[in-house]
Amino acid sequence: MTVDSPLIMSLQVEIAAPAEPHVDWSIGYAPEPDESGNRFLLAHLHVATGDGTADIDVSGVLQGDNAGALLEESEIVTFERQLDSVASLNLLYFTARTAALGALGLIESRPEIPTSAPKARLARLVRADGVEASHQTSEPAEA
Repeated sequence: MTVDSPLIMSLQVEIAAPAEPHVDWSIGYAPEPDESGNRFLLAHLHVATGDGTADIDVSGVLQGDNAGALLEESEIVTFERQLDSVASLNLLYFTARTAALGALGLIESRPEIPTSAPKARLARLVRADGVEASHQTSEPAEA
């Protein structure tokens, strides 16, 4: 499996009271693949420094073997283990890290953000109530 097409979805930086510097990294994955067999990823990087915080959301597309498999509840742990070992997940982290460094630079903060991605918290994304997958079709309404 590989990750492609990283895109910054949101970026927020705030001047904040000094806090213990920390970095949190999490990645969510779509509950089902899209029509081409790829799976949407949404990653979040939170960086706190002595000067402020940055929150970056980055999306990407997971492609390749097993990326598009429909997951039964019993297969989630195995899929997450496989996903956790995908080296190209670093592409999402590097994109988010670069944005965080630039954003924090605006408030004159020079944080030390690890160059290698920390262990990510993985989670299956949840579809909002009433929202269908974009590739599913519904029966036409009767007149």
